[in-house]
Amino acid sequence: MSDKGFCVTVTSGLALVAFVFVMRFLPDLVAWQAWPACDDCNILSWLSALSGWVAALGALVAAAVTLKPLREQVHQAKRQSDFMVGDAEPEFVLQRNRAAKRMTLKVINWNRRNVMIEKVACVDNGGLEVFNLHDLRNNPAWTKRARKRNIPDFRVDSWLDRTKPPTQRKLLITFAIGGEAREDLGYDGSAVAVDISYRIVGQSHERRTTRAVALDISDD
Repeated sequence: MSDKGFCVTVTSGLALVAFVFVMRFLPDLVAWQAWPACDDCNILSWLSALSGWVAALGALVAAAVTLKPLREQVHQAKRQSDFMVGDAEPEFVLQRNRAAKRMTLKVINWNRRNVMIEKVACVDNGGLEVFNLHDLRNNPAWTKRARKRNIPDFRVDSWLDRTKPPTQRKLLITFAIGGEAREDLGYDGSAVAVDISYRIVGQSHERRTTRAVALDISDD
């Protein structure tokens, strides 16, 4: 006899023994009474009392399983609603152009309100820091970029005409290491990430923060 046939025979025999055992002792188990002082102490009454708790436990498990998908659906619905009414978040893309030896922050305003870029700061990256910011359209010379100054806020106009592409602005970032402006980051710029603090201009002037990680994308 093969191992498979042996296992089938043993399993069948055990199942038969279990069936006989249950049919023999099940009536006595159901009719069992705990003690005379207890009027309703038997297996059936205990099972009836536990059924409510089992149902509640099952409902809790079902709620826990479905809560995350429902929350995600609500989040997606809110995003779509915000986009339709013009309350979507602006998009930030950190673009690295190795050929031109520069890095730019592209801001796309999907919102019906103006967005003010207040601060751009490096995430901890071995001493790398944001030294200066300029509008890429002005194409500033390196001497101007390497001159220390108080960095102003940059405005990205609102997106009101939905028949046209959203408003965007590109900011040229000058980085420094140890307080000295660097034109060519080389290897140091391989894993740059920045935190952006911005404000959505409106009645409440909401201030928010987000993070962007450098991608090798042409900024032309």
